[in-house]
Amino acid sequence: MTKSVFVSFDTEDEPEVLAMRLSSLFPDVEFDCFKASDREAISIQDEATIRQKIRERMAHTDLTVCFVSPVTHQSHWVKREIEESLEKGSELIAMALKGITRAALPEPMRTRRYPLYPWNPSGLLQLTSQRNTDTS
Repeated sequence: MTKSVFVSFDTEDEPEVLAMRLSSLFPDVEFDCFKASDREAISIQDEATIRQKIRERMAHTDLTVCFVSPVTHQSHWVKREIEESLEKGSELIAMALKGITRAALPEPMRTRRYPLYPWNPSGLLQLTSQRNTDTS
């Protein structure tokens, strides 16, 4: 059973996130996200169009994982993705990237007091498995 998960992250962290996404640690998880090149192409659009593109990209997902680094909370893209996930009713998980022990969560996760899970790929696999994200 494949799970479909939307991944939110700051573009500075793209290499690490994409390496994790392509890793064999998650054989039954399909990750979807906006890469820096996607964001750049879309960012010339108006706000309503940007948000529509985000909704379209996450339409087939029920879970959003926000990978957190010290700069994630400053990303307007991450904020939009989190807001759209909440609008959609998706579950949210915030997980620190490898080596990060402390970091501010992006809004609106911070005001809703989401926990920041430490980097733990097997823990992430367990968390994603517990969520109802079947796409079959």
